[in-house]
Amino acid sequence: MIPQRVYLRGFLSYRDEQEVRFDGSSWWMLSGLNGSGKSSVFDAVTYALFGHHRGGRVEAHELINKDSTGAVAKVAANATWHTDHTNQERPPKFTMLYAVAVPDKGGGTSVCNTRAAYESLPSEWRERITGMKTENTLISSARMKTGNPDIVRAQQEAKVPPTVQPLVRTHPETGTKAIWFHKGKTERIIGMSPEETQRFLEELLEVAVKPEFVYTHQYRVGDMFIIDDRASLHKAGFDYDHSQHRMLYRILVRGDRPV
Repeated sequence: MIPQRVYLRGFLSYRDEQEVRFDGSSWWMLSGLNGSGKSSVFDAVTYALFGHHRGGRVEAHELINKDSTGAVAKVAANATWHTDHTNQERPPKFTMLYAVAVPDKGGGTSVCNTRAAYESLPSEWRERITGMKTENTLISSARMKTGNPDIVRAQQEAKVPPTVQPLVRTHPETGTKAIWFHKGKTERIIGMSPEETQRFLEELLEVAVKPEFVYTHQYRVGDMFIIDDRASLHKAGFDYDHSQHRMLYRILVRGDRPV
């Protein structure tokens, strides 16, 4: 049975046919397979959010750790904290990850609640980053040596100017502020060089990201993990046997212009 509406207000689990809510979360997890082995959760969520099932207008992108040649697309040093598609004027407000194939161990997705991280920053750090703007591209020039060659090639051929975004954004629904950037796509913070920017963002992460703000989801086939991109950063785990297959479907819900 497909519910008519899903309220994204906490952590939802269908593993044991129970629903558990923790209001104020920046992420949610749903899981479940129907009798045919297909994902009832994937159908339910896409129907509730978009009003139709797979085969309609919903696009699910496959996330696999390979480039167009079949080689490993990332190195561990390039799997960094980020929010999705900051190079777009209207980045996603939700990222939904649905597990199709998972390794025996590792390969989870970590999420950091950057609203809580921002609120916990020392006052001098909050003052320091207030008003900062980032310029965003497909990939920072400072990271091209370790980047996916397909993305590097696309950036080198791109004709569009960088997209300017706030380093601290305000959630359009709650009015709360959160640290918000994609380290791999940030070409520079205005007033800094690309190399200075990468060092600054790494320093900011070291100060802001604390264990109490981070959750790592270890997938089982059929899990759907939903992230509020407006109040969090996430990253993929590189800690698995790469002879095994890891494939996720990703659905992105277009958001508003960040402010």
